[in-house]
Amino acid sequence: MEEEWMRDRALLRDLLQKTPQASPRELAQAIGRSVSWVKKWRKRLTEGDPHDPHLLCSQSRAHHAPYFRWDIQVTKKIVEMRFSPPENLKRVPGPRALLYYLPRDPELQAAQVPLPRSSRTIWKILHTTGCLISPSKEPPTPTSSESHWKRSRWISRMWAPSRLNRVRKASASMWSKSAILLMQALLLPYLPRLERISTNKPP
Repeated sequence: MEEEWMRDRALLRDLLQKTPQASPRELAQAIGRSVSWVKKWRKRLTEGDPHDPHLLCSQSRAHHAPYFRWDIQVTKKIVEMRFSPPENLKRVPGPRALLYYLPRDPELQAAQVPLPRSSRTIWKILHTTGCLISPSKEPPTPTSSESHWKRSRWISRMWAPSRLNRVRKASASMWSKSAILLMQALLLPYLPRLERISTNKPP
């Protein structure tokens, strides 16, 4: 694929030398490329050395300029203020508090280093240094006591006296009277216990 691209670029360079007055559309039709491709490579070929063989090679799309990094003094001061609150602050300072106290620090004022201007930037620095930990995205698993309380609530609601009365009325046409009385007799000893469970709260 790279050889095919280099062949098209070499053809464009020859056409530019032979017919410098040709329009980008005419060059694109002659090469079989798009007009935007012709404009991009015509600029590179005319600005570069025509005898340079590396001029026809693809250029890297990687980030060439170095990424911006905060001064080590700023990072250290943020961590220091996080664990030792400045000006007798009686709580652990958050990103907004640190954003307020950083410009007031005499060491940073003397160093004249660039300081963060948003609490979001300080929040990222705290995460990078390990001062803050992101919460887990997994849903919390209920404890045994919570699940037991939910089951008890479901049982108490399912077999509450009002629900039993509705079941008895709805099923009177299907069940015999003796079957209904038998069901009530079987559940009657458990009703006080179920009512007591329904009034309990989770620990």
